[in-house]
Amino acid sequence: MKNNYLILILTFVFYNCGGNIEPNETSDNSKSPSTATEPNEEVESEKEMESAEFVYDLKGYSNLDFTAYVDDPDSKGPTNIRSKPNGSVLVPLEKNDEYMVHIVESNEGWFKIDGVIAFDNVIDIPGQFGWIHHSVLSVSTRNYGGQSISLYENPTSSSKEIATVKNEVSLRFSKLYENFAFVNFVDESGKKVEGWMDVEWLCGNPVTNCN
Repeated sequence: MKNNYLILILTFVFYNCGGNIEPNETSDNSKSPSTATEPNEEVESEKEMESAEFVYDLKGYSNLDFTAYVDDPDSKGPTNIRSKPNGSVLVPLEKNDEYMVHIVESNEGWFKIDGVIAFDNVIDIPGQFGWIHHSVLSVSTRNYGGQSISLYENPTSSSKEIATVKNEVSLRFSKLYENFAFVNFVDESGKKVEGWMDVEWLCGNPVTNCN
């Protein structure tokens, strides 16, 4: 009788404990395999957005063909053409003339030039190339017929338009990329405006327009 009672107890314990070792559908472990194989739609969406962004080299760009004029805010000393960015002075440009420079490369605010056009004399650059800082250069817009020129968020006309230039203005620029220049100026209200402009609309001659 005792043996039968013991068997009954063991049988009851076995069947109840057996239910507890079956996979638990609400446990974290049971969810891990299925979650790992399902695509993460949010991550995929972020990757697509990143790939859609316009990417360009902020440090430098070569193979340029761009002309600007010297417009040094320092009225006392000469404007220096250097051997490299922040390098030794190759040619000092005195303030008694107007100068245009031909830019072939852009590098972090410095421009490599292969020629200087002066209106009263000829300027030779030792070694053919020199470097000049963006802060001493300017260009003017070519909207002589009253056209509105777009400023873009990135150096492409398919980028977002962030402003327009409706009057002829003198512009500073700090970067060049393909056919675009990153320009800035102060508008009539005193607000600084900056963005990328197609170089087709820019003139690098200080004494006449570029028609």
